[in-house]
Amino acid sequence: MLAITKRLMSSDVRSRMLLSSLNGDVAGALALLRQQQKTSVDVELLHTMLAQAAALAHVETIAYMWYQHVMPRRLAVEGRLLCDMAGVALHQDKLFLPAQFLLHHQAMGPDRGTSPESEAVEFELRRVKVEAFARGTMHSTALREKWKVFLQEMDTLPGRPPLRLRDFPQLAKAVGVAAGQQPELTGTLALFGRQPVVVKNEWSLPLLLAGVLWHVPGPAQARRVLAEFGQCYRGLPLVDAELVIKRRGFEINV
Repeated sequence: MLAITKRLMSSDVRSRMLLSSLNGDVAGALALLRQQQKTSVDVELLHTMLAQAAALAHVETIAYMWYQHVMPRRLAVEGRLLCDMAGVALHQDKLFLPAQFLLHHQAMGPDRGTSPESEAVEFELRRVKVEAFARGTMHSTALREKWKVFLQEMDTLPGRPPLRLRDFPQLAKAVGVAAGQQPELTGTLALFGRQPVVVKNEWSLPLLLAGVLWHVPGPAQARRVLAEFGQCYRGLPLVDAELVIKRRGFEINV
């Protein structure tokens, strides 16, 4: 970590920035921050401002601090704070940031390890990266590309945690876009392949199956999708598929 000095910023300015941030005036704190030389702002203040910006969903502050302070100065950021920042970036369309947050955590996360908490952070950062890619490329890339990103990030997670459709609304929406472009679902069904796709997590393919079932026009198409899937795959957890069929009112036994 680079050496940091406070000598270029007065204690009065620092106090004003801190109070503005803590009192919810994140925009005011950001305006003051922009006036300071980068190395004059101490790490404690930066972390406080980042936490407040994430709590108040002020994406402009998050983006500015990330590009102007965190990355150039290689500042470590706690994993849970990165998750909060990623969530804000996802919902406010700063869609390149989540992937950077994940890389930063993997490279220098101070709390990265094998504890349940660190595994939860890794899961969330990867999940938001997948969702950000799906959202940002909703109409510009094929579903196959979004599926590749999902497999790269989620299917490779240690411990093979359950992967549920409810945690990937943007990916589920992308399946709907693909289904709308190809009413016969030929492109979507091709993701399952005529030969079994090799995956590490038993929840990966059922998640895609549930996404397809959510967007099929009716029960006849749902039966076809299930038949195609069943030709290659047995014994996988179909909890989400069952829930989707029930919610759509289809009388089909999975």
